[in-house]
Amino acid sequence: MENIRTQGLDTQIQDVRPDAQRTARALLDGYFHQDRRMHHLLQGAYPVAETEEQKALDRMADAYNTEFPDNPDARDAGRAFMYASFAQDEIENWQHLKPQDNLPHTELAVTPTDTVYDDPLEDPRWEQDVRRYLEHACELAGIDPAYAREHTSFMKAHHADADSLAEQAIRAHSLKVQSIADVDEDTAQDLATYFLRGSELHDDWTMERDDAFYQTVDLVTEYYDKLYRLRE
Repeated sequence: MENIRTQGLDTQIQDVRPDAQRTARALLDGYFHQDRRMHHLLQGAYPVAETEEQKALDRMADAYNTEFPDNPDARDAGRAFMYASFAQDEIENWQHLKPQDNLPHTELAVTPTDTVYDDPLEDPRWEQDVRRYLEHACELAGIDPAYAREHTSFMKAHHADADSLAEQAIRAHSLKVQSIADVDEDTAQDLATYFLRGSELHDDWTMERDDAFYQTVDLVTEYYDKLYRLRE
């Protein structure tokens, strides 16, 4: 038996694959440092934000490298995906970032603009920047290019807490699942529900690795364990 967290909850997963545990931790570390990057950007702590940015990029690169082990471009694909996530954060928080006179544009993933939209969903940079990064990730990793469109739509639905959120999450992530393992559509959708649940748990995270973080690690490890066994 392997206890897949270093602290937190008591649940254990039997006979988990080491690569599943490794990928889950890398992926969620990436999201953790992404959140901390945005927090420090909003606080004007730009050197700290830059450090968190590099950690996020490195850990998402690690995750993609294990998801696509035979692809020499996998690490770059992971970085492209993380840049899309940075851009999402910046669009959603542009009304707070834009007024910072000393904000270095070199710190940004999005194209700077003087326009601040009352509704961030009206911002054209969802397509110009977020989707462009995702398209690049798809190209590098060999993911169905429709994933870029669908995941951008999921990100926007998540921001709006739209009724279509669950459906959009499963539609988007099913495409990535089928790029990692040769599974049918029903199996891909079943596995994609883990992504939906993981995104819900992520909403409860803080700036520290607490029980909510490690609960998500457990869940995502189970997802990767099932996924990797299917691609054997």
